Amino acid sequence: MNKKIGFIGIGLMGLPMAKNILKAGYNLKAFNRSQSKAEPLKEFGAEISPTINDAVSYTHLRAHETDSY
Repeated sequence: MNKKIGFIGIGLMGLPMAKNILKAGYNLKAFNRSQSKAEPLKEFGAEISPTINDAVSYTHLRAHETDSY
């Protein structure tokens, strides 16, 4: 399965987290309100999402697959 992750929020914590996800071999589509903060992820193979909805719909996970209750 080709695992795809939609990632929202590329800040002080989000940038290193997103890089680690990419290094682990996942495909990642990132959204940030300030798109310029997400741009550095392109060199690691990420796609930049123009909207939150685009990033969310990119992921292969759904809420019912992640709920623990």
